[in-house]
Amino acid sequence: MKRKLPLIVFFFGFLVGLTMAVVVIWADLEASLFNPAILADDSLNGLRCPLFMTTGETRQVSASVKNDRDRPLTVTLRAHFTAGAVTLIQEFDSRQTLEAGEARWVSWPIFSEDAAFDRLVLARVFTLRAFGEPPRQGSCGVVVVDWPFMPGWLVSVLLLSASFGAMGGGAFWAYRQRSPHGFTRRTAVSLLSLAAVVAFGVIAGVMGWWLIGTGLLVMMFLLLVVANLERLAG
Repeated sequence: MKRKLPLIVFFFGFLVGLTMAVVVIWADLEASLFNPAILADDSLNGLRCPLFMTTGETRQVSASVKNDRDRPLTVTLRAHFTAGAVTLIQEFDSRQTLEAGEARWVSWPIFSEDAAFDRLVLARVFTLRAFGEPPRQGSCGVVVVDWPFMPGWLVSVLLLSASFGAMGGGAFWAYRQRSPHGFTRRTAVSLLSLAAVVAFGVIAGVMGWWLIGTGLLVMMFLLLVVANLERLAG
């Protein structure tokens, strides 16, 4: 049993990281499908959403707008949020007059009560066409966790710390116990590969790259299948 402890520690962190990556990517995937009635060819890259919020908490979704022209520009931002269901939409408009070269963050409050499926607050933000500037859009999802005793940012910190701490510690421990005492160096390398895929999956979820994140999760599944096949063959 003692020789299995590094593997148990690693896979505890692996499951925490995998769960976090899956729910964050799922939130962004749902957001990409939320209210697609208004389409824009360009992406709104300056959209920021928290990963998690807890029940009863109020957080903010923020978008960055910038005037690259040499004269003042008025930009209209339109934000859509769920209102308890994906079919119920709250709409907010904000007109911002920017001086030449000025950049500004615009924020909207979001509430856990607005979550669809009781778990996801979905957001889609547009900048409307203005004086030759193309319309842009971005979307993101926030996972609502039923932990009212702590803020959402702390949930993110605890999950990341538990995941990467356990995976890193477990992999190092496995390396120290390499053959003939337990694990081989090859096993430790396999564990580090799985940890890297989880890390990139979490990063993809944080950045809103749900398509890349989905591909990484599929890759992780294939790595697990190959590792199990090698184990059976050995």
